[in-house]
Amino acid sequence: MAGTSLFVYGTLMSEAHLYSLTGRRFPRRPARLEGYERILPNQGYPYCVPKIGGQVEGFLIEDVDAASLATLDQYEDEGRLYHRRPVEVLAGRRRVACETYLGDVAALREQFGVAVEVDRRVKAFLEAKVHALVAELADDGTLPADARVRTRARAELLGEQIAELVETHYHFPPLFRLEAERRLHRARLPSLKHVRADATLRAYADRYLGLAVRHIVFNQLEEMIRHDYYGAVQVPNPFYERTISCLVALTFLNRNRLVVAELMRTVGADVFHDDREYLDYAIHGVRIADQLWDRPEIEKLLGRVREHRQPSATPMGAECEFSFLGAAAVGDPGGRDPLFDGFQYFPDFHLLRRTWKLGGHVDDHRVHADPRERRRGFFEYAFGRVSLLGHLSKPVTNDPWILNQLVNQAALFVDIPPHSLHLTFGVATPIRLTGRNHLPDLLAMLLLGGDFRERPDGSPYEARIAGDEITDAAGHLYFVEENRHVAEEPPPDHAAAAEPAWNPVVEYKFPRLRVNHDFEPVILALKGYHLARNPRPFFSDFRSMSEPAVAEEAAALRAWAARPEPLADADVQRFLAAVEYGLSIEDHGRLGHRGEYVDRTLAAIARALAERNAWLRERVR
Repeated sequence: MAGTSLFVYGTLMSEAHLYSLTGRRFPRRPARLEGYERILPNQGYPYCVPKIGGQVEGFLIEDVDAASLATLDQYEDEGRLYHRRPVEVLAGRRRVACETYLGDVAALREQFGVAVEVDRRVKAFLEAKVHALVAELADDGTLPADARVRTRARAELLGEQIAELVETHYHFPPLFRLEAERRLHRARLPSLKHVRADATLRAYADRYLGLAVRHIVFNQLEEMIRHDYYGAVQVPNPFYERTISCLVALTFLNRNRLVVAELMRTVGADVFHDDREYLDYAIHGVRIADQLWDRPEIEKLLGRVREHRQPSATPMGAECEFSFLGAAAVGDPGGRDPLFDGFQYFPDFHLLRRTWKLGGHVDDHRVHADPRERRRGFFEYAFGRVSLLGHLSKPVTNDPWILNQLVNQAALFVDIPPHSLHLTFGVATPIRLTGRNHLPDLLAMLLLGGDFRERPDGSPYEARIAGDEITDAAGHLYFVEENRHVAEEPPPDHAAAAEPAWNPVVEYKFPRLRVNHDFEPVILALKGYHLARNPRPFFSDFRSMSEPAVAEEAAALRAWAARPEPLADADVQRFLAAVEYGLSIEDHGRLGHRGEYVDRTLAAIARALAERNAWLRERVR
């Protein structure tokens, strides 16, 4: 029996998306629908409306089987977002009866806004399929309401595995059912049995579980925001798709931090109980997220993001390090951190899985170390790191305001003393590896973003460099580093299918991380200077940097950090001019931001440099 013929004119014209959704390839030929007009609002989802004399070009997809048609109906949300209706199209010289999906304009705008990335919608649909499978495999006969909470808790505990399954199905759809069932059956939910049997783990269990539950609440809220406000939180395709939803969820939780603490205390989710399993804590986290959910407040926060956004052309990212031990976190022998013991039990409490949306891990400054192993170091958020082992990293945003807000909200949320901030910028032109950098410009960067303190005798110093916080055992100064991020890699279990694609970035590692601090001037200054001068890095993680100029500049920076002196006014003005020039050419030779925003931020940069210079003058007289 022949299948259904469908006329497609939008996202389903893509053979790749059709294959991702159905796992099948269908005969196709060009066709035209007459009497209709195709509308594409602001590069969003297309839909057709009747129009006398109008015509829509597309493809006639033939022999669509019943199972595939049911999947496509689900994808198009047939009956709500789109309606499948009989039409007649012209295919070659023949008129052919078929069906097509006609959009419900009001419903589409309400659900997705005016512009949606197609592959994101496909992946959201696939994610829903995996969640449905989790529910099916976990059906234990509980009441429907309780079953939904338990299913969400199970999905939370399998969070990144589900994300990996979505990627697998997106690229290899025929494997979906078999692969999903195999992985979900094989993936065991985390347990606390080993904690009950280990007195050392029990001593730290309250803190670790409290951190885990707060991230579960965050993850659930982020998921709810992304589901209910898909159009409002979308970002351009190269960037981390959860950036805006993570920012809104963090901001919401920080505004309700006392309520969160009280709800956790009331149900005992902040302490270890011998009679509870990890799933019980996850269930509490899901229920707390539901109790907190406040649609009007979420919409206010989304409106604030919409009002303040400052997108530009340069992809950016950030890493935030936290520790109760400061710079002594790396190399800590243990026993000096009474709350987390240097985060070495991070994997024992499965916190990689809980913190993955923010790129959470423990960083001991070892290259390519397995994050699943115990180690002492910094607790770090590496925003945009979207795979468990850190193989895949996407730029976070092209918006300095968003990046500043994300850093600040994350530092407030984690409730661990902040230590350092690494800022990364995409490389538009090849990095200059030879020659000298202008030293006063490097000093201006350090003056703007470093950590200046006083010794007991009142003399100033810059703690990040003078304290050897960004110097490794070999003596390399990590002021600015050339790095590579994996932009795209094959799905899990198909690593041999293709080589990963690399994105070059420069990473400035000297800024001090602070809570409730405005990093926007630092971000704009580093970006503008990077675009204007393309400064040679001090180190590269994948090629030799043995130029004598590197050692000379590092020595000069160390000497100045130990005994800093005010910068000359002419050097400050030269630096500001370079920043202004870089920002003026950011977008293919044009201004990257609105002129008013650039002027306001340049004034803030100049003010910050003047204040730091004045502080130094008072202390070096």
